[in-house]
Amino acid sequence: MWIIDRFEDRFAVLECEDGTFEDVPREALPPSCRAGSVLRKNETGAFELDHDAEEKRRDALYQLQNDLFS
Repeated sequence: MWIIDRFEDRFAVLECEDGTFEDVPREALPPSCRAGSVLRKNETGAFELDHDAEEKRRDALYQLQNDLFS
């Protein structure tokens, strides 16, 4: 699993599960991705959006925010 941290010029900076970062050309990513998108590689090795993982991550961050401010 990778999370798009940010875009720089022609590259996306991806955060890997181990906390390291990797630069990937934008054209190797799905066109609808954005900062914060969660990616996985499919059986051909191409990146694709992982909507389920992104929703779980968003829900966990929302819950953390609620816990901090309630």
